Amino acid sequence: GETQWLVVGLGERDALTRPVFCEALGRAFAELKAAGAAAMALLLPGGLPWPMEQAARYAGEALQMAGYAFRAYRTRTGPEEPARIAVSLVAPGERAAVEAGLARAAHVAAGIALARDLINHPAAVAHPDFVAEEARKVAEARGASYLRIRGEELAQQGYGALYAVGRGAEHPPQLVVLEANPASAGQGGAGVPATRRPTVALVGKGVTFDSGGLDLKTSSGMALMKKDMGGAATVLGAF
Repeated sequence: GETQWLVVGLGERDALTRPVFCEALGRAFAELKAAGAAAMALLLPGGLPWPMEQAARYAGEALQMAGYAFRAYRTRTGPEEPARIAVSLVAPGERAAVEAGLARAAHVAAGIALARDLINHPAAVAHPDFVAEEARKVAEARGASYLRIRGEELAQQGYGALYAVGRGAEHPPQLVVLEANPASAGQGGAGVPATRRPTVALVGKGVTFDSGGLDLKTSSGMALMKKDMGGAATVLGAF
């Protein structure tokens, strides 16, 4: 097939930041996709302000985010899906570093895609029980503990405000907790004793839709209320 060259200007090396680098690659991907490209080979030049493994990771994340599409409700009888672009990274003499960076990027991109998918589902689908079940799947896949406090149990355990806000909904309000490498397991991780390992807690708001009885928002504001659970979606993606 025809070969096209796309040259991307990144500006002065000292002024090059990760956001600038990632946005430039994302735009390049979009340009090539619009041109009908089926395969893309990206040359990572020497002289970037990061080690090659790190540069490959940033590039992998940028390209996978640029190539994201929400396909949960596409049907086989609909229009043909556009072909996915096969992307390869080229850095002479740095193959091992590039592969290591791409492996890390794949994990980050999977988390971002999960968060985006959860937010993109319509509110009628992504209700509290749905999000809680998705959280359970994440915990199971990561070998983590999973705690779910649902409905009346919230009031009984002292979560009065959370219970009061959502108690009139079809799907009861709930609190979900995922825990990886709990201290009780005695696993220090990376050679660090459990007693010295810092505890990191990520908390995300998971209100799936406006649970109030009065419409105080504009119509456009109401249409975007399904994103109110973006905090919880982001935490699950990070997990």
